[in-house]
Amino acid sequence: LSSAVTRRQNLSAFLSVLYRAVARYGAPKTLVTDSGSVFLANRAKALYAKLGISKEEIEKDRPWQNYSETTFGIQQRMADWQFRKAESWAELARAHDRFVSDYNAQSHFAHQRREDGRRSPAEVLSWISGMRFHPKDLEPAFFSERFSRVLDASGYATLMRWRLYGE
Repeated sequence: LSSAVTRRQNLSAFLSVLYRAVARYGAPKTLVTDSGSVFLANRAKALYAKLGISKEEIEKDRPWQNYSETTFGIQQRMADWQFRKAESWAELARAHDRFVSDYNAQSHFAHQRREDGRRSPAEVLSWISGMRFHPKDLEPAFFSERFSRVLDASGYATLMRWRLYGE
């Protein structure tokens, strides 16, 4: 539902993607993930509670139980060649966005026998919406995750290799 190209797979990146997904599609009843630390972090658990999301985990060493894990394998085969052609971060982000859009719009073998004729993930999920939040309610829930900075012992924030200070 939402995805991003990030330099790191960390809690901030995950929460940023979760924010965009919830803002656009609403909060799901359940989030199914592996046991990755970003999904089990206290800040993530606090957000799940605020949004009414129950958190379930797939069994260890059973990645096929989570559709997104399958998508990563497909992405490696289908999109990586497009990513390799990118010569800048902006081109990489555009290639990623194109892959996500194409992947969600293409017919999938898993849906071939559906009686309703819906064949792509976008068609299958088009009518589903999670619990919707007004932006005035959603933004405070994510505020500290979206706008917090970690300071070192001297009070500096680090951006790439630069140390920044402000009052």
